[in-house]
Amino acid sequence: MKCTKAKKKISVYLDGELKEDEKQELLNHLEICDACRKEKEMLSSLLTTIEVPKEIEAPPYLFLKVKQKIEHLKHISPLPQAAPPLRWLRPITVGLGLIVMFFLSSLTGNYLGKIILSAKTQKESTINQEFNTTLRLVVFDDIPEESFGNIYNNLLTGKR
Repeated sequence: MKCTKAKKKISVYLDGELKEDEKQELLNHLEICDACRKEKEMLSSLLTTIEVPKEIEAPPYLFLKVKQKIEHLKHISPLPQAAPPLRWLRPITVGLGLIVMFFLSSLTGNYLGKIILSAKTQKESTINQEFNTTLRLVVFDDIPEESFGNIYNNLLTGKR
């Protein structure tokens, strides 16, 4: 038997819970190994210095007397009854919460939609102004009808 295994079994041996074959194997190892023998002697001296608590016996009929006392107190002063659970309150609360969330999300969506739409229309008007000033090529306005500049200007503005 190895020392690590023997050291684990020394405590079980001292408690008297070791099987007979393992006990004999441990005793054989303790005869050979000084370190494990010293470990066993140290643990056994430790167990003798520690007082093992005595088992306390309950007085006769203690359990019965306690049970009777509890029953007696139940009849004398009953605990106040708790209010019945309001099971119908939860679905109403959830429903109201959903309605409030829907209302708030509608208001938020409407507000954000107006902001985005106004920004978009402002951007489109700015783009239209830039388009009209730069790509329309107003310089070609004085050119005759059949000229290339006039045809280009008509194509851009959608005239035929």
